[in-house]
Amino acid sequence: MSRANDPRRLTPSQRNAYALTALHRAKDLARSLPQGDAIVRAYGELLKYVVKERYCGACHSASAILHMVLAELGVNSTLYIGEVGIGRVAFDHSWLEVDGKIFDVAVCMPDGAGELVGGPVFASTDLASGERTRLVYGVATSHGLGPEAGTVLGVDLSAYAAIQPQPNIWVLGVALAARAGIEDPRFQEFQVRYGNVRRTLTPNDTTNS
Repeated sequence: MSRANDPRRLTPSQRNAYALTALHRAKDLARSLPQGDAIVRAYGELLKYVVKERYCGACHSASAILHMVLAELGVNSTLYIGEVGIGRVAFDHSWLEVDGKIFDVAVCMPDGAGELVGGPVFASTDLASGERTRLVYGVATSHGLGPEAGTVLGVDLSAYAAIQPQPNIWVLGVALAARAGIEDPRFQEFQVRYGNVRRTLTPNDTTNS
């Protein structure tokens, strides 16, 4: 993708406009989804945070946070980890699925050395282009997960929170839950409810659901 479409390179005002445009598309898509209002509320708050704060390379944390906030809103999701492919390139990644559809905020904000491969994904749609994502979630390569992703796969969210980069998933999860309209979310309650959650490894293509 071009530098002009890379939210990491935009000014604060441009990032704000990028997030609002993506959120507008997400709201349109949400109208056709069961529990779409709840999903877009949680997704939108995470999207605004990730883009405005340039929360780069944080797919493991962002997906965990979205999983928790969706659960607080009564939406069941599956937290996945695996490899994602585009063309001949594949990379380790975490994302969510709800009713077989992909939800992936963090893909639009890779770490500084990472290549931008698409916009945020909502219901398997790239919100930057408005078209179905070109990414293939759950590819199987000969090398498999790298050491960092392998560690994340092997621990629950409680153990992950102890080793993750800051900001802590509990702190950020509670903050975004409050912004999504959840009344009085509590740090310790999140730890109790979601500390035992583990990611599901997927070696299969899940973009065609």
